[in-house]
Amino acid sequence: MLIKRKSSISGVIMAAIMLVLVMGGTVFAAEDILLDAADMNWVAADNTDLELDGAALPMESETYNGKPVYRINITGDTHTWWIVQYKKDGWDLPSYAEDGYVEFAIKGSAGGEVIYAGFRTGDWAAGTLADALVPVEATTDWKVYQIPVKDILATNESADISDNGLFTFRDTKDKVPLKVWISDLKIIAAGASQLGSAEPREESDTPPANPDTGDFGIIAYGLLAVASSGLLLKHKKNN
Repeated sequence: MLIKRKSSISGVIMAAIMLVLVMGGTVFAAEDILLDAADMNWVAADNTDLELDGAALPMESETYNGKPVYRINITGDTHTWWIVQYKKDGWDLPSYAEDGYVEFAIKGSAGGEVIYAGFRTGDWAAGTLADALVPVEATTDWKVYQIPVKDILATNESADISDNGLFTFRDTKDKVPLKVWISDLKIIAAGASQLGSAEPREESDTPPANPDTGDFGIIAYGLLAVASSGLLLKHKKNN
């Protein structure tokens, strides 16, 4: 009988868990987009001021949170532009426009280095090219930026993320030598930001463990708790 009661408890708990999965809807966030060297669509400058490793950024031997670290090294001041673009095959950037976030870690050699981060959309030949960018500043320690996609796009009304959208790091108007490192670049599907603007959060700061579960999720979790409590009490009485 004890075995049967355990089986019964397990069955109800599993049913309640399935109810959470089916009815919770937003219990689990959509998949994040992770960007790496293979997704560097174009890395270039108008002269040799940008250090390259073939057609990509140089990669360091160190890692950050287990992720590769890439070096953006501008060695001179004779350039007029440099750019690092990312594009992942099959991504659906428009679905991240309202509630998505861009997240990456950055560290500078001297501290105070400023680069732009954001999106390039459209097509130069068609006359629709547009950059939506925000400045980010590095320090000598790793800093994590988490920026709402909609805040980036708001910097340029002409930017249309559905029109050949690319994620971009690029130069500012200050054409000066600089060296920064970037790592752990991703576009987050669910709103986990504590910021709401292009301000860094400390590396130790972490988003909430779970996004909003919604009413269905709350009901399901309640049923799980009630079912578990009731059956455990019954088990105690019978023993």
